[in-house]
Amino acid sequence: MLIASDDLIAGLLNRNGLKTGNGNRWTRERVTSMRSNYHIPVFKPAEDGIEPWLNLGNAAKLLKIAPKTLRLAAEAGEIESIHPLPDGPWIFARTWLITTAAQSIAERARKNQNTPRDRIPLNKVSSLQSHSQMGVLMRSCTMRSSKRWPFLGSRRMTAMLKAEGLQVNRKRVQR
Repeated sequence: MLIASDDLIAGLLNRNGLKTGNGNRWTRERVTSMRSNYHIPVFKPAEDGIEPWLNLGNAAKLLKIAPKTLRLAAEAGEIESIHPLPDGPWIFARTWLITTAAQSIAERARKNQNTPRDRIPLNKVSSLQSHSQMGVLMRSCTMRSSKRWPFLGSRRMTAMLKAEGLQVNRKRVQR
């Protein structure tokens, strides 16, 4: 399969901890040497710009779905793919992406309203709410401390802010 350049192949082999027969790290030159020894042709991009093999990102763009959705479908075996190395790329043939299985995955993903981009995890929501509350609290305390509450302690400021309806604790006021 003519998928990647020698630089990319060397990087992937090194990232996965694979060594040459002599225990050396892979370089472009070593990959080139291996190609010539086994008569494997050199990678050349398609002349018409339409590559027969696509990585995960490009395949997801072609199907107009998120890369994570496509990866999960490939891991589940719902769509044909190649994943030659544990820390390597997912590879898809363009012909595999035009099958009815691939199109049904893409259609299902587009119809699903619970996609990751539409959701914010609950811990992030509470974090966002606390940040916005913190901004309101900071503005409120700054304005009041400079005008009406110049010498109040954190306990009294906390009680007064709670009386005004803000959810606040003493540590937040001290900050």
